Amino acid sequence: MESNGYEPRDRSLVGILATLTHGVLSRPDATDESVTAHTAPTHRSLLDRLDNWFADQELKSREAFLAQAVDIVDLEQRLRWLERGH
Repeated sequence: MESNGYEPRDRSLVGILATLTHGVLSRPDATDESVTAHTAPTHRSLLDRLDNWFADQELKSREAFLAQAVDIVDLEQRLRWLERGH
């Protein structure tokens, strides 16, 4: 590991996250042409976008159903009910 002049001193969760963020943002290879070539946006078909929209709606519906639980027992019952395919 090369030294970049940044010495992490804080070993708390915030300090570790700051160190990781600094490492990610200071990477010199982030502008490499091979990296940007693979991250080019792809054009999705109408059916793919529609499928994603339906999946998002289903997820929102499930989350709303689970959010109505009044306690942990009710939440577990609702999860089992969904797992059974209802």
